[in-house]
Amino acid sequence: MKEFVQDEQAYLQWATKYKDTGFILNVDEPQNVDDYPKLHLARYKCVTSPKKTNYTNNEYFKVCSESRAELEAWSKSKYGKELTLCGVCFRKELKRN
Repeated sequence: MKEFVQDEQAYLQWATKYKDTGFILNVDEPQNVDDYPKLHLARYKCVTSPKKTNYTNNEYFKVCSESRAELEAWSKSKYGKELTLCGVCFRKELKRN
């Protein structure tokens, strides 16, 4: 598991390296957004497009892992919150539920 704070380049490198197996947790540090932390898949461009910026700056940072369970445990431990699944990345899983 790796946290990326104020480090766009390293974050995007991780997302590229683990695009087939990686999970990305988008976190707003002040916890002002009700449905955050939000879980994404590295293979989608929601939080990995190099055309965008500000992924790990200001009030947002990323926690990345190849283990969804590890990120779920991190979120519960750090914020006491369940993860919200991205509607784009997990649309098939959400549709089944």
